[in-house]
Amino acid sequence: VTDEIVSQLRVALEKRELIKVTVLETAFMTPREACTIVCEKIGAEAVQCIGNKFVIYKESRDNKEIILPR
Repeated sequence: VTDEIVSQLRVALEKRELIKVTVLETAFMTPREACTIVCEKIGAEAVQCIGNKFVIYKESRDNKEIILPR
């Protein structure tokens, strides 16, 4: 996972808090591996990984929209 992709995902997570990412079938890693790497680099939480897609969540600092129950 390149630094450019990681920075784009950071921006998207700050705006939306919850994003779905599609991993191309020609990628050199599985969607689960990509999800793990991205979550470690960004500090996000993996929500779901099905097929060639995964969903991640990270609370936004400025645009908080999702309120999680405590």
